[in-house]
Amino acid sequence: MANATSIFHTGLTVSDLDAAIRFYVEGLGFVLRHRQTQDNEYTCALVG
Repeated sequence: MANATSIFHTGLTVSDLDAAIRFYVEGLGFVLRHRQTQDNEYTCALVG
């Protein structure tokens, strides 16, 4: 059995994106590296 050594991508659905970013950046010390808008049929169907 192999052990995970890194994470490439993680996705979370949140009701308030700005509040979630503040939590991770200000609360946990994470760095926001990229932010993009996914406004397409596939993504809208997948995450609402």
